[in-house]
Amino acid sequence: MGRLFRYALGALVLTGAACGESSYRFVANGAEKTYMKVPREWATTEFETERLDRIDPTIPEDVELIWSVAIDASGQASVDRVDELTDFEAEPLEVPVGSVSVYQVQGNYLQNLSLASARSIPLGIDPLAVPDDVKDLVELIAFQPLAPNDGLQGGRVIFNLRPSDIAGWRTYDVVTAFDQTRNRLYVLKVGCSAECFEDNQVQISDVVTSWKVDR
Repeated sequence: MGRLFRYALGALVLTGAACGESSYRFVANGAEKTYMKVPREWATTEFETERLDRIDPTIPEDVELIWSVAIDASGQASVDRVDELTDFEAEPLEVPVGSVSVYQVQGNYLQNLSLASARSIPLGIDPLAVPDDVKDLVELIAFQPLAPNDGLQGGRVIFNLRPSDIAGWRTYDVVTAFDQTRNRLYVLKVGCSAECFEDNQVQISDVVTSWKVDR
């Protein structure tokens, strides 16, 4: 099995100044009223909307990508690096890599969107309902639903995944959330090898828990 370790979940909304905040910078979209903080040494780059299929491959074509940003501790953020999060034949990811995206959902996809299907978007699998034929390849570490007063539906899930012998065990920290009043879907994911994740879990948690949508 993979490397399970204790991981303390923080609040999903950062409401106050944190110690050492000067070592972080904010990534934000004012029009969408969403933002998060990332370590200053991490690179970020905004994706062009036509790269939709390279960010979250399970999103259908009729869903509109509003905004997406790659985050990368290697200092070289790119769509190709985010690709490696879902390239299960790639070499182990030795530094944290991730992305944050905002989608406008509509049509049949909106009609059928559920919390379970939203959790499946980043990697094509719902870590809370793993099929029997791959259950030995997934280890759930922690799950936290969004607080009702956030005005969003969804949650945060941390899990280990062994997609292939080449990639080895990886650990992912993922938030998926849906705003029914605006038909917005939010996807935040950060991951790397299990060893990398354990070594960087404080920074990764700081990034994920800082994500916020002002409604």
